[in-house]
Amino acid sequence: MRTPPVSALLVLMAGLAAAATAEAQTTRLYQWKDASGVTHYSDKPPEGRDASDRAIVNHGEPATPAAPAARPAESAQCTNARHNLDILSKNVKVQVDNDGDGKPDDVLDEAGQANQKAIAEAEVRAYCPAPATAR
Repeated sequence: MRTPPVSALLVLMAGLAAAATAEAQTTRLYQWKDASGVTHYSDKPPEGRDASDRAIVNHGEPATPAAPAARPAESAQCTNARHNLDILSKNVKVQVDNDGDGKPDDVLDEAGQANQKAIAEAEVRAYCPAPATAR
């Protein structure tokens, strides 16, 4: 069996050391307090001051960001406001119960329907979350 030359072994070891260095990067973090007692942190040591330093070793790839939170369920007020706005936006006659007996006894006129639509729009703005905007 033939042994590899020493230079080949050195090249192999240098390659392994470079791979290990690329996999784990070390960062130095310096901490000190100023004259007012405020603690400072930096990646560079302060000039003319004593500072404690720590090695931070980063292994592998950075962590993946968390998935965006799921959109919360609509509240009952939001659902009701959207339903009312949908009905009031259509060209239909809207009946109302003026005497509180649970039975419709009148029909909203055009001005009344416009007023109720404005109220429903305000309720949607108040009770429903704003749609998410793209970043």
